[in-house]
This record gives sequence, C-alpha cells and structure tokens, in this order.
Amino acid sequence: RVRRVRRIENLDTVLSKKIVAGLKKDLEPVGGLIGIDTFGRTAFNPEDEYIGQKIEILGPYLDALYPMLYPSLFMWEPW
Repeated sequence: RVRRVRRIENLDTVLSKKIVAGLKKDLEPVGGLIGIDTFGRTAFNPEDEYIGQKIEILGPYLDALYPMLYPSLFMWEPW
C-alpha cells in the first residue's frame, strides 16, 4: 500500500521565506513595506506547485500580495 505524504515546505519555499523574512526585519525599523507578485494560481492552489510561493508561509511577512491573474489561467480544468 502506497501512502502519499504531502510536503508542507519545499526548498524553494524555505528560501523564499528566509529572503522575505530578512527583508521584513531590515525594512520594518524604517517603515518600509513589502509586497510581492505571485504566480496567479498560488492564490487558489494550496500546493504552490513547487515554485516557492506558498502564501500561507510567506503571508506573515508581507504587507501586500499581488497574485498575477490572467484569463488564460481559467481556461482549463481546475487544479
């Protein structure tokens, strides 16, 4: 019997989190804000497609999130 294990954080997400957390730490004292663009499907797909843009993990370090939504993202089957 094969058991599928869901990966919570992949290496790309861990690196993205370290970068964003470091920026937050450096910019917070001077009032800097952090906003990032993400691949549009990350707003709807909790698996993040292994691209390092897991909103649930990066969100606490962000002041704004801009998912890049394009009509072509909605032309095929749901993921």
